[in-house]
Amino acid sequence: MVAMRKITVEVPEDVARRIERRLAAGEYESESAIVTVSLTAQMDADDRLADWTRSRLPDALAEWRSAPDDVRPASEVFDGALARYEARKAREI
Repeated sequence: MVAMRKITVEVPEDVARRIERRLAAGEYESESAIVTVSLTAQMDADDRLADWTRSRLPDALAEWRSAPDDVRPASEVFDGALARYEARKAREI
């Protein structure tokens, strides 16, 4: 069995209501289970992002520095993506 330690937390009222709804729906067995699952998922995601940043970002930065003319501004990329999305939505209507 995993060693457990009791802590006390305060959450905003809307979060408390969401917890209560999930408990009532039988999604979790306790408030502790919800908090443990949620915090573990968030911390795991944080760790994955930190690992990616340490392992991949230096290479990406070095690549960009070696050929900065090959890089497009984010606004250009997003504008192109938005235009393709709007064209696709227009065809669906």
